[in-house]
Parts: sequence; C-alpha cells; structure tokens
Amino acid sequence: MSHISSSEFSLFRDYICDICGIAVSQEKDYLIETRLTKLMADAGAETFGEFYDFVVSGKDRSIRQKIIDAITTNETMWFRDGTPWKVLEEICLPGLAASLGSGGKSRARIWCAAVSTGQEVYSTVMCVDEYLRKNRINGVGLSDFEFLATDISSRVVNIAKKGVYDKISMARGLSEFYKNKYFEEKGSA
Repeated sequence: MSHISSSEFSLFRDYICDICGIAVSQEKDYLIETRLTKLMADAGAETFGEFYDFVVSGKDRSIRQKIIDAITTNETMWFRDGTPWKVLEEICLPGLAASLGSGGKSRARIWCAAVSTGQEVYSTVMCVDEYLRKNRINGVGLSDFEFLATDISSRVVNIAKKGVYDKISMARGLSEFYKNKYFEEKGSA
C-alpha cells in the first residue's frame, strides 16, 4: 500500500475543498489516506499521485461523488444536541404555527442541511408533530409543513430516504416514547 506524500496530500486537500468545501487540516493526512485507499486501488492506481491524475482526468464520472462519500464523517443521532430542539419548540414553532393559523403563511418550510442518514430530519418532523399535538393548534397540522433534507453525501441520503434503522441507531438519542409512537419494528435487525 502506498502512503500519501505531503504533495499528494496537498493535491487531494485542495481538490476536496474545491468540490465540497470540506477543509482538511494538515495533521489529518491519515484521514485522506485511509478513506481514499480503496478508491485508489479500485482505480488501479499504485500511488496517490497516479490516483489524483485519474480523478482529474474525468475518466470516471462517479469518482467525485465517491470521494465525497468517502471523506464525509456522517455523525448523527436522534434529537442531537439539546439547544436546537429547544429553540425550535420555544421560538420557531410558536411563530410558524401562529402564521399558519392566521393565514399569513400557507405553508412552513423547514430545511435540514447535512442530514446524514436522516435522524435529524425525522427528529424535526416528530418535534413539530408533538408540538402541534401538545399545544392543540387549531387548523394547523403536520401537512402544513414541508421538510427538506439534504446532505453532500448521496450514500447517506439514500439511507435517510429508506428510513430503516438498526437497533444501535435507534438507541442513539431516541426515547421509548418516540420509538413506540413513530416507528414500527420489522425483522430482528
């Protein structure tokens, strides 16, 4: 296996920053090396320099997305970090619900960026649904909200679209209340 040289690292660091805005610091050369080694081998390259030449040659139209998928760290969990959920419930939703209820808005749109495998957007949907239920907002329902979930990694977006999670994923931040109310267990995964 070829180790990445400092000049090869610089080429890939700049390439990654250009294609997706992820800044990889100098001390993270191991990150690029470990995450791109399989792609390098699959491309038939023996060095990272050869692999870089292959990448920029345009011979493989899918390599750019493969690099993005390999380099992204898809850390996620249900109701991740407490503060955003508090802000959503206490500040954002009262105003949105009031505007929807009065006819000032016909639809509320919520965008979840960097959604990874979907836990954030599904948490948002559950949070909105529970807020409306608990506060008995008349004339406003979940169907008045539109949720957009995006991520730079197409691999994780495909997982999010399926909405199927294993027991380990389900245990990361999801209460029994939400599990029982919003999820159905299928199989023994």
